[in-house]
Amino acid sequence: MANKLHILDDNYSTIRLCYKLSDDNFLDENGKKVPFVMGTYGIGVSRLIPAILEQKADDKGCIWTKDTVPFTVDIIISNIKDKEQVKYAEKIYKILQEEKINTILDDRKERFGFKIKDFELIGFSFALIVGKNLKDNIVQIVDRKTLKKIEIDKDKVLEIAKPLSKNSYGEYLKDLVKDD
Repeated sequence: MANKLHILDDNYSTIRLCYKLSDDNFLDENGKKVPFVMGTYGIGVSRLIPAILEQKADDKGCIWTKDTVPFTVDIIISNIKDKEQVKYAEKIYKILQEEKINTILDDRKERFGFKIKDFELIGFSFALIVGKNLKDNIVQIVDRKTLKKIEIDKDKVLEIAKPLSKNSYGEYLKDLVKDD
């Protein structure tokens, strides 16, 4: 759907006149009463995305509002060849999905920097980076808006992410982000 001008002709002003709701007429150049010709201009859904991004994007890409973000959490596997990283990322992905947290798993065979650039460009709210620190039970959360990072215990991911299902940042993430 795009921007559209709908011509309503004189239907509404004539109907209002017939039912004596109002005298929706004007005098033409000859002094004769004629009904108003009406129209309406509608902004299409397709114009909302550019309007949001015009206000929110930065030089790295999209920054969505909580209500318009395509995915809230982007789980990025740093090294797709590391079986432990893959196993943990897939496990946490399933858990977050079960908790109704809008999550995507980036398990592509691409370089880590490429995946981070896509995270920034597309504008997911948070990246959960499963990387080399997993061996020390540490994962990293990155806020897209501020690009601030925090390291957390891998066993606290659900606790930290759970408020996201209620469109809230919760205790852990509130200091990481600037609220919408």
